[in-house]
Amino acid sequence: MADRDAWVARFRDQYKQIPNYVPAYAYDTGGLIVQAYQKASNVSKAAIIAQMPYNGITGKITVDPDGDLNTRLEIVKVNADGKVMALQ
Repeated sequence: MADRDAWVARFRDQYKQIPNYVPAYAYDTGGLIVQAYQKASNVSKAAIIAQMPYNGITGKITVDPDGDLNTRLEIVKVNADGKVMALQ
C-alpha cells in the first residue's frame, strides 16, 4: 500500500493527473520484465513467469497454467455522484 501511494504521488507530480489502471499495470509489467532480464538475461515467457508471483503496485501478479492473468479485471463507470459501478 505504501509503495502504491508513493507511486501515485510521483505519477501525479510528473503528469499532473491521477493514474488509472493502465499506467499502473504498465509500470508493473515493466518492473516484471526488468526483473526477468536481470535474473535470466532474457525476457522470454519462461523467464517472466519464473518471476511470479510478482508483488507490484497493482497487487500480486500471477498467471494460470495457460499463462492468463489470475487477476480479476472489471470495467467500471464512475457516476456523476462519484460512486463506482461495475459494468456487466
